[in-house]
Amino acid sequence: MPATGTSRSSRPRKLAPRRTRSRPTRISTTARTSVRVPARPCRSTITDSATTGNHFCASRRKGPSIHGIEGPFAGAACGLVATRSGSYAQAGRGVWRPARNGGSLDGVYIHDLVNDADGLITAAEIQAVMSRKMLRTHVRSGDLIRVCHGVYALAPPDAAGTLRALDLMVGRPIVACLGTAALLHGFDTERNPRVHVLDPGVRVRPTSGVMVHQRVGAPLHRVNGRLTTAPAWTAVEVACSMRRPRALATLDAALRVGACTIPELEVAAREQTGRRGIVHVRELLPYADCRAESPMESEARLVFIDHNLPTAELQYEIVDQCGDLWRVDFAWPDRMVVAEYDSMEWHANPRIWRRDRLKVERLKDCGWTTVPMVVDDVRLQPCELVTRIDRLLA
Repeated sequence: MPATGTSRSSRPRKLAPRRTRSRPTRISTTARTSVRVPARPCRSTITDSATTGNHFCASRRKGPSIHGIEGPFAGAACGLVATRSGSYAQAGRGVWRPARNGGSLDGVYIHDLVNDADGLITAAEIQAVMSRKMLRTHVRSGDLIRVCHGVYALAPPDAAGTLRALDLMVGRPIVACLGTAALLHGFDTERNPRVHVLDPGVRVRPTSGVMVHQRVGAPLHRVNGRLTTAPAWTAVEVACSMRRPRALATLDAALRVGACTIPELEVAAREQTGRRGIVHVRELLPYADCRAESPMESEARLVFIDHNLPTAELQYEIVDQCGDLWRVDFAWPDRMVVAEYDSMEWHANPRIWRRDRLKVERLKDCGWTTVPMVVDDVRLQPCELVTRIDRLLA
């Protein structure tokens, strides 16, 4: 033991050699060139041999959306996109402008990619020309809208476009049903934006815009290339899900457009025996009429039926003293009484309003009494409406 008396803690310690990490490098590839770019440059310049030695500047501080293009457009690390016609540099949101190589090249937009795909494009098609990060950037900026899982569009599509997007998502044709099928057949009265489809056999998660249904044995019909449930089946199925006035409006609309007939509706009602709401649909079938021109006229007619008013003539034609032909919604010719439903949307037009005032006066000159009615009379005050008409019919 040494005689100096120094403690072990006061001895000088040997320090391990300091390890230095080398910064990794990143490879950026353009159409005909491979360039090594430092991992963290503030600004770097890349020369593209394919465009006669032109220079393009790239900076990480310009935002992460500049980097990450993959596939055929392989110059993303420097904000450059290579195509068959030349090289393109990123110019702004959703835009790729020609590189300054002295040539005449047309600009390429994200809109062109979607339009070339008939308005709908899949994530796989997009990622063939850009990275997932760039795709998310376009979605966040509003250049692209996600229609369903893995399918994008430039704007929210209509029902037909949503069905096409679902076809792309599941990889097989989708069958429309309920309100969506009624819309394709031409007798939708509710204008529900939600798309209703049959279960395609592939897991499809219901969303706020898409609802999946199980309908084993439903007859199918093709409308403009799209499979849907048959018109009569659709009318009965939609009517079952509604209250009585709107159910009658749906049946009337299906008959008016000629999508089906009364016997076909009766067969469809028998096929759907046991379904919730089928009882009141069977009760309404004898009153369904193809002459009703609007859903509210159907609702008003049901009010007259429920209150035992005499049966009215629908769309009755009257010639006035001037020789002009007028058509009224409801008429009781033996009592010279007519009833007209005034839609707020339709009669908001000044020209239509003046025409209706002239119509009332012309019919009055011929001895007819007109009973006007609006939506509140039909839905909120049906008893008062029936009393007014019944007093004139007495």
